Amino acid sequence: KKKTATNNKVASVETNLNSITSRVSSTESSITTINGNVSSLQTRMSSAEQKITSSAIISTVQSTINNAKTEA
Repeated sequence: KKKTATNNKVASVETNLNSITSRVSSTESSITTINGNVSSLQTRMSSAEQKITSSAIISTVQSTINNAKTEA
């Protein structure tokens, strides 16, 4: 009877361990996905920041005004 109780406890521990391992694996996968998203956003942000300068804004406004004059 004692052996059965021990076997049941071992089986319970193994089940819990498998569950924890599965949850850790899932969490790691989510972290990898999130890290990829953050990296992508950092790249986009850096690209946008390079374009959003006073000279770039002035150039865009000048171009818009010139196009409006040409079309008028």
